[in-house]
Amino acid sequence: MTVDDFEANQIDTLLRSITFAEADALRRPCPTARNFLDSMLHDLCMQPLGEATERRALLAFRRFAELFDHDPDGFREHIPVAITPVLEAAVSGWTEDNVGDRVRSILTALGGPSSTEREHALTLYARVIAARVRDGYVHPYLAATHLAWPDIHDWDNLAKPEIAAMRVGARVKYQWPQFRPNRGVLEQDLLSALEGITWPSPHTAPQPAQPIEWADDEYTTALGRAVYAVAALESYILFELLHLPGAPIDVTELGGRPSRPTAEIGEVLAQPELLDTVSDVHVRYWLSAAGAALKETAMARDELLHSRPAVEKGVRMLHGYAFSPSGKAYLNPLPQHRVERLATTAVAHRTHLARLRTHVADVSTS
Repeated sequence: MTVDDFEANQIDTLLRSITFAEADALRRPCPTARNFLDSMLHDLCMQPLGEATERRALLAFRRFAELFDHDPDGFREHIPVAITPVLEAAVSGWTEDNVGDRVRSILTALGGPSSTEREHALTLYARVIAARVRDGYVHPYLAATHLAWPDIHDWDNLAKPEIAAMRVGARVKYQWPQFRPNRGVLEQDLLSALEGITWPSPHTAPQPAQPIEWADDEYTTALGRAVYAVAALESYILFELLHLPGAPIDVTELGGRPSRPTAEIGEVLAQPELLDTVSDVHVRYWLSAAGAALKETAMARDELLHSRPAVEKGVRMLHGYAFSPSGKAYLNPLPQHRVERLATTAVAHRTHLARLRTHVADVSTS
């Protein structure tokens, strides 16, 4: 679907809310070459946004390159001057072997400076729509429907003008059909958000990182306690192994430099082939329990370490996340009680192991 097809579909969905005259007023003529260019850049953003495979971008670029070779002057007439060098460099000498690199070069150059491929895509997507508005090829409401389409997450660079404009676009898309008297105000809100969003200069300096928006003190304290409790459990186990009678474990190999990951230490202690070599049933049981404790707490702790901040019902906290085959992100909130449960679990394991260790000591000295 080209960008003008998308815009036509948006108008069709409004026909029960607006008059035909109002629908006609939404339409803006746009040269075929420009629509084709904007559609190609749009398609280059789809894979990083989780909406398509790489094949879509490759096909879009191939067709653009072939048509550029067919009528270069026709394209040059409608390509914004600022991005002409990037596009001409990409189509010059392209082959089936380098087409993927050419796609990435466009995304990086026109979506930068950005820190991730996703941010490149969001930035380029917004710049394409801003340019269409600036050049008079799309009505502000239809631009809002474009900008409202990508999902924006809390971990995106929300202060970046291109991404901030998407959030304004989502509001305008929702409000514009309902508030006829205020449509002009809403359109101006969007135009103000798009003001200054232009194609990047080759010499644009990287943007400074935005300040971290912290969760509240109780939540961050709970996070620190949870991580510390797991570290304390691991430390306790490693030091006890130095004195555990009959345990065939090289502690320096487990806890030296570089130290093995917590879960891996747990796997070593609980592996059946190692436990089978331990004659003392109490030592064997302690090793098994220690391994299970490390594996359980490491899994829960690693979920925290590999999570990202987001806002759930107005409360900032970490979220686990997963991706569907299409690349959509699904967030799983990690509220404070879950974080506190990890610290409680690690402490309980340590207490249980200390009790078991007493039995080991009794046997070894009897």
